[in-house]
Amino acid sequence: MTGTARLGFVALAFAVTLTPKAVAQQVGPRPLDRPLQVLLLADRSASMSFDYEQLVAFRAKYPGIRSIPDLRVELPRSLVSGLRPDAAVQFGSFGRIIQFSRVVGPDRRALEAAMAETEQDGGPSPIWDAMSRAAASLAARDGDRVVLLITDGRASGNVLGFDDALKDALSAGVRVYVFDMHSASDRRILDDADGPSRDLRRIALNTNGEYVAIDRTIRLTLPRLVEKTVRELSAPRRDLFR
Repeated sequence: MTGTARLGFVALAFAVTLTPKAVAQQVGPRPLDRPLQVLLLADRSASMSFDYEQLVAFRAKYPGIRSIPDLRVELPRSLVSGLRPDAAVQFGSFGRIIQFSRVVGPDRRALEAAMAETEQDGGPSPIWDAMSRAAASLAARDGDRVVLLITDGRASGNVLGFDDALKDALSAGVRVYVFDMHSASDRRILDDADGPSRDLRRIALNTNGEYVAIDRTIRLTLPRLVEKTVRELSAPRRDLFR
């Protein structure tokens, strides 16, 4: 079965160490002026796809029932609803390999097809390698560059480290919006100042992005927050001193 299908069921500085309180003070994305270049980068490692087999079994037993929201539908729909017409979107995923789709506009069918190009499941979680490659992909395109990173932060199998990824993001002028996926039983991980969520908070704050922790068991939370983020980024800027 495909990694993109599985994504539907799991639902994405050098000197600064952040605290949850510091991150909570961010008030939301600041609207951008130039054409939006959005790259939705999804963690498809083993820890982010563990519950997919339950979905496969359910659909095999009840093929006519759509049991929970499918992000193959919901995420493209959220992007179409939130993005302005001049936006360009690329999908990426990491797990067994790191891969990226073609770049498309905010058209639902085009987005669904592009998302399908990044299907995979299982393997390690090379978050920082993937972030560096995402930054390089965006750096080649003109506009305001944004990564929507969907992950649980449990990095593994990396060649590069956090500092490398942050340096590349800053060099490319990329803002990183982190959607940190956890369940209620992971509360201690989120509360751990030195846990896997620490560097997710740091890369968000240091790139002028945003960090949010999401309960992975509430399926529609992720697409709703993705839509909210890109809608706010797409809104006309109303600076008083322009």
